[in-house]
Amino acid sequence: MRPVWLHPGHRVFPLTAIRRHEDSDLNNVLALFRMFRLLPAGLDIDPLLEVAKRQLHAEADYLAEAEHLRSYASNLGSQPGLRVPAVADDLTTPTVLAMEYVDGEPIETLASTPRETRERVAVRVAELALRELFDWRLMQTDPNFANFRYRAEQDEVVLLDFGATRRFDPELVEAFRVLVEASLGGDESEVERAVIGVGYLAPEDATAYRRAVVDMVSFASEPAKFSGAYDFGAADLSERLSQHVMSMHTQQSFGRLPPPDMLYIHRKLGGLYLLLKRLNARVPIAELIAPYLSRRQ
Repeated sequence: MRPVWLHPGHRVFPLTAIRRHEDSDLNNVLALFRMFRLLPAGLDIDPLLEVAKRQLHAEADYLAEAEHLRSYASNLGSQPGLRVPAVADDLTTPTVLAMEYVDGEPIETLASTPRETRERVAVRVAELALRELFDWRLMQTDPNFANFRYRAEQDEVVLLDFGATRRFDPELVEAFRVLVEASLGGDESEVERAVIGVGYLAPEDATAYRRAVVDMVSFASEPAKFSGAYDFGAADLSERLSQHVMSMHTQQSFGRLPPPDMLYIHRKLGGLYLLLKRLNARVPIAELIAPYLSRRQ
């Protein structure tokens, strides 16, 4: 009998009850944010809340996750160094996801390996994120470290947990590509136009707010602007970005939420940054992203 992982749903409650609890928890968190005035005045977060509810419901649908696994594995093909466990179709149900058992160690254990090893894997994972976004427009958007395992003997990264997989419209991916290209070019008027194209800003937004968002994009694109291998281990980019965002919240009376799908891309790229930092890796991001900037979607 082949070994499998069984990823069970909650058997004590039906999934409909779990979804009601998820909705209630999200509503309670939003109520606390509003009570303690943790959201900028005038910011309507209700559309994002509805998207979050739908995403949580989707992540409890194991038949859908199994389909994501199959689609992702098909896109990946036989690329060496990356592996997606195969779905055990005969054992998978709406409340149980069964898949091939593949052993491996936490990817963080690579932090203690020779630099050559961890940077080879870091480049592989960074390249994968770019392919997900620009080639497949199908992205596993939960970059939790636990969703990556490493098999040292095979030099292979095992990819897990596809409940948060998202498909992106070509128009959104193209708008993001234009934004990256503009931010690398350094022309602030071009960056502002691209920022509006993505949905971070609207033309009627206050000048100071537009300036702050353009600056934020400039910060965030730092690894892609760096000539050579960007040293994630030594970088303090996340701290500087956090300070900038906090300053925006305290100085501006209005904020605009990006389109929900952009927030999922943020989560993926932010988690990738943290993983590369944890691996103390130097990665030539500019070199990796360059082929995607010369094309049109």
